[in-house]
Amino acid sequence: PSWMLRRCRSCRSTGPRSYRRTFLVVPFTVATAVVVSVGTLPRGAHCYSTTFGGTGRMSFVTERDGKGTITVTPKIEAHQSALVVLSHGLGDSAEGLVDVAERFAQEMPYVKFILPSAPSQPVTMNNGMAMPSWYDITGWDER
Repeated sequence: PSWMLRRCRSCRSTGPRSYRRTFLVVPFTVATAVVVSVGTLPRGAHCYSTTFGGTGRMSFVTERDGKGTITVTPKIEAHQSALVVLSHGLGDSAEGLVDVAERFAQEMPYVKFILPSAPSQPVTMNNGMAMPSWYDITGWDER
């Protein structure tokens, strides 16, 4: 069909634990589909996912390093001529931007996207509760 399908091409674990993945495809328009992955990946797993369009051509590769950083790279790295780093907001992670980066990669096949994840740390403005953040927010004052 003409939907787009994201799937895991190959996953390998660098640790002793095993993992399980289940995919559910729910089409919501003729042009796109939602893929929900249910399961667990062990810490240190590397997952390479690809997106296929209606033509069946793969234009980029999405790699998860197991530490929170995601890269979306042109299929043919020699075609790369630009780099974009996307940083998420407070409480989010790189996973929250991967769909955006993959959509941009379809339109700009020469761009490599790097999506880092902030470390989890206490945030003063959130009553000291730990959450992914690039820095501690101590007040409403401008930085």
